[in-house]
Amino acid sequence: MRNPKFNKEEIIAAGIELQKQNKTVTGNAIALSLGGGRPDRFKSIWEEYLMSQQERANNEVAEYHLSPDLEDEFYNLSDSLIKNIKSILIDCEKRMNQQATARIEHEQLTCNERVLAMEESLKDANSLINKQEDKIEDLISKQLAFKEEQSTISELEKQQAILTNKIDSLNESLKDKDRLILEQKARIEDLVNFESLLAKQSITT
Repeated sequence: MRNPKFNKEEIIAAGIELQKQNKTVTGNAIALSLGGGRPDRFKSIWEEYLMSQQERANNEVAEYHLSPDLEDEFYNLSDSLIKNIKSILIDCEKRMNQQATARIEHEQLTCNERVLAMEESLKDANSLINKQEDKIEDLISKQLAFKEEQSTISELEKQQAILTNKIDSLNESLKDKDRLILEQKARIEDLVNFESLLAKQSITT
């Protein structure tokens, strides 16, 4: 079996160098830094290194103990620090509650104003709708009256046409009668003239 091209020390050194450069350490990043190799192997070795470093740090913390005096000072300091932190947290919570309450009151006031404005707008809209409905009813009434007038006018026009036909017929009858009267007048005049002529002849004979 062929030995790996890069040993663990070289791989770990490459990962540490990448950390110093604030770069993410991955198997591919180590392979690019070394100029070759298997990224999956590099990743495995680097993760083992990180785990060993973490275990070492944990062991160092577990093995180190403070002296009794420093331990007492630490606990006293911890109690005082906790009290200070608690006081700060209480003050922060009060301020946050006050700010939240003020914000909620402001939002409620704003919402109430918006509701009142919307109610006024709704009243105006309802008033306008009622006025429009009154106008619509008035227009419908006028439309019906107009249709009735049109129907009446149409009926009157029919009656006028009938009367016009009757008048035309009567005019024709009158013309016929006038013509007959003129004819009779002419005949009467002829007869009168003829009678006068006979009377003159009778006188001369």
